Amino acid sequence: MAIYVKGRMECGGSILDEWFIVTAAHCIFPGIEYSAYSVYAGEHSLISHTDDGTEQTRAVHNIFVHEEYNKGRGTLTNDIAIIQLKARLELNKEVARISLPTAGHVPGGMVQTSGWGRLTQGGSTPNVLYKVSLPIIEDAECEGWYNANTYKMDGQIMICVSWLLLPQHCLIVRPT
Repeated sequence: MAIYVKGRMECGGSILDEWFIVTAAHCIFPGIEYSAYSVYAGEHSLISHTDDGTEQTRAVHNIFVHEEYNKGRGTLTNDIAIIQLKARLELNKEVARISLPTAGHVPGGMVQTSGWGRLTQGGSTPNVLYKVSLPIIEDAECEGWYNANTYKMDGQIMICVSWLLLPQHCLIVRPT
């Protein structure tokens, strides 16, 4: 799921259902009208927008940023937003809902993530979608890394996954 703002790909997102997308709150720009946003579901290549039958483009009806998202204050807490679409997505093999953990999920197991983000620190961004499976790690391990690097890790609303080959972690919001 690619989120475009004024025709430029800005962030990724995940499908909650036919009408709603979840993304990071830092991907939503204050003062930008909803009409400037569009989402591309089933997209694989950011360069060739050739329609191979998997892509679906939708306009945005509304955006809900977590009311306690606190951008720029040394925290990733509540960095979540929900995008409501103007028309529903047609779910299929290429355009599918994400699986969410249940409340009270215990650290362990694997999580799959995908996107067009940097593959190496400071590197360029790819033009095709990449995916990776990462292990969920204990909150204490993550808290130690994040708190030492000025971010606040809140194990009540976040889970941590470990990049096995990189000296950093990625936070994923845990549903309440």
